[in-house]
Amino acid sequence: MSTADLINEILLGGLLGALGQGIRMAVGLKKLHTDKVSQDIKGGDAEEFSPSRLILSIFIGFVAGAIAIIIKGPITDPGNKDVIFTIMAAGYSGADFIEGVFNTSIAKLSAPANKTKDSDQPGNVADQPNPEIRN
Repeated sequence: MSTADLINEILLGGLLGALGQGIRMAVGLKKLHTDKVSQDIKGGDAEEFSPSRLILSIFIGFVAGAIAIIIKGPITDPGNKDVIFTIMAAGYSGADFIEGVFNTSIAKLSAPANKTKDSDQPGNVADQPNPEIRN
């Protein structure tokens, strides 16, 4: 397999992964719209659409598809729909995995070491008096 063929395979995997992520994104946009309508009715604040998050999400799907095609190997039969759907599924689900890894890593880096937050402390216990409550 030549270098050009390898690059084409990786690009194909990336595009299929981006397509799979696009399907996931369409479902997410529908849910975002439904949540926004629901929050408008209730009078609450709804999550806003973010174009930068959309682009990042499609890029992550591209990366997940490219990784899947590298792991799977070259597509020997381009008409094989199972392989195409598998790579699309990798873009769909692989994006969740990659985003989860990054979110966990960022959370660990941004959290101060050995520092507990007030929210981590237990509240009042039943056998301890609460000075805020008066009889």
